Amino acid sequence: MSKLPFLQLYPSDWEADAVAGCSLAAQGLWLRMMFLMHRSERYGYLVENGLPIPSDAVARRCGCYPEAYQSLLAELERAGIPSLSSDGVIFSRRMVRDAQKREKNANRMRSARAVQPLCTPCAREKLEVRSYISEKEKQTPTGSVFAVFWEEYPNKDGGQLAAKQAWVRVLGDSHSGEILAALSDWKAQRWKEGKYVPYADKWLLRRQWQVKPDKQLAPGEVKGRNTDAAIERFKQRRSGAGVA
Repeated sequence: MSKLPFLQLYPSDWEADAVAGCSLAAQGLWLRMMFLMHRSERYGYLVENGLPIPSDAVARRCGCYPEAYQSLLAELERAGIPSLSSDGVIFSRRMVRDAQKREKNANRMRSARAVQPLCTPCAREKLEVRSYISEKEKQTPTGSVFAVFWEEYPNKDGGQLAAKQAWVRVLGDSHSGEILAALSDWKAQRWKEGKYVPYADKWLLRRQWQVKPDKQLAPGEVKGRNTDAAIERFKQRRSGAGVA
């Protein structure tokens, strides 16, 4: 049985073919015969279980009496619509050609995949990134140092690949000691109380490892700003502007 869920049937081709000159009944018979050939294990042929389908069975499946089937089939044959194989099987030339084209295209695609696997733009970008990282690692032995960094970094949601790309692209081994030391400080001073931890690649690319973690804040102080002093300055501005 054909695996295709559809039958390639174009109205313009049908109307341009000799079948359009046959009677409406003969056209309907040929269309029903095409449905049977579409479901056949030998696409385009009136075959079932490797054998030609008997005329009576074809007539019954097409919904007509055997006498009417023979008469309409003779009309189709006079118009040159059906073809007959060497082993006596009725087939559609157009359907057989379409099947051959599909098989040829499928073989070409399989050959192309064997040479160069097809992938989406996203997958292709990931392959390029991996290739880039691999080439960089050949030039500078960052692998073992990065492994230590990745093992110690608390937020792994961003992905190891993105983190490694950032590490290799802009850092290398020249700052590895500084990065690991900064990571230890950030873990101890900034992230120990469940505070937000950025993705590893963002932390590296933004060079946050060059920034000291926030110091312990005194009461009334928010990130280096004295809240009480700010409130006092705001009150002075309001009084100077004559605001009650």
